[in-house]
Amino acid sequence: MEAEIYEFVSYSAYLLTLLFNTTLIYLTAYHTERMSLTYRHMIIGFALFGIVFSSLDIVVRPMMHSYNGSYLYFSLKGLFRSSKNITEVLLAVYAAVYSSILSFLTIQFIFRTCLVMKSRLVEYFQGWRCVFWLGYVFIFGFVWGIMTYRFTYSDDYAREYVRSEMYEQYKVDSNDIPIFILLAYGERENNTNFYVIMMICTFLMYKTITNDLKKVTAKRTHSQVHKQFFKALLYQLAAPSLVVHLPALPLFFAPFFDMKFSFRASVVVYFFSVYPLLDTLILFIVVSEYKHAVRKIIANRAVQIISIINVASAVPSTSTPHNNGVAESVV
Repeated sequence: MEAEIYEFVSYSAYLLTLLFNTTLIYLTAYHTERMSLTYRHMIIGFALFGIVFSSLDIVVRPMMHSYNGSYLYFSLKGLFRSSKNITEVLLAVYAAVYSSILSFLTIQFIFRTCLVMKSRLVEYFQGWRCVFWLGYVFIFGFVWGIMTYRFTYSDDYAREYVRSEMYEQYKVDSNDIPIFILLAYGERENNTNFYVIMMICTFLMYKTITNDLKKVTAKRTHSQVHKQFFKALLYQLAAPSLVVHLPALPLFFAPFFDMKFSFRASVVVYFFSVYPLLDTLILFIVVSEYKHAVRKIIANRAVQIISIINVASAVPSTSTPHNNGVAESVV
């Protein structure tokens, strides 16, 4: 039953993400008049990241599980499940893209802050200078992907540690599947150091984003558009923080304390599936520019349809009273 629910959530979220994100890209590119060109590019880039992340979710089909002194990140039904090496790389890429999305949110915070407080700094986001900000996003993602692949790559000891649990829960051998194991206390002391590094980096990333949030919310702007985008960014930051990071925090730190329990982190996986869709829906709901654009498009299409119907109903009939009379006389 759980597998069927996961299938339904994943594919439904993927199709809806494609629909709403392509709509967001179209509206941003052609129907937003009060939005700066730079921020349009940011929104479009963010939507593209969401599509890539959602597509990877379907291709990789990641799963998570917490067991005693370990946290498991693996795949059983990915598109490339026949190749363990390819799927392991894709699992690391999946983690990297998620990190890049959070980094992209940070860039948007910085841009909105500069736009309101120090408008002269906005030029550093324009033209060729955007390469630096894209570099920030991709470097964060690259580092996180490398850390996932390097520090949690499972050795023989780690696979043996979770073998019985994997067979009991999923009926698979841990040696036969692509799996990353975050093992707090391993055969070697360095494993604990790697785990601590991962936790410190996670905390620093979260701290960086929340600090930017505090700086932004400490300032006020009288522009309605700015207020709406700030509000949307707040929700976009709160969504992963409240629904994923905080609930998952005990699961991530449990291995460090060697707590004896087993838990399928299905809820966390479900949120990762719907996260790109949630980000887009937040923009549609909070930012009135998009609601006005949708209403305008619907109104224009309605006028066109009514015009076509009126023209069709106004076309004169090919049969006239004179012709009818001639036909009757012939009969």
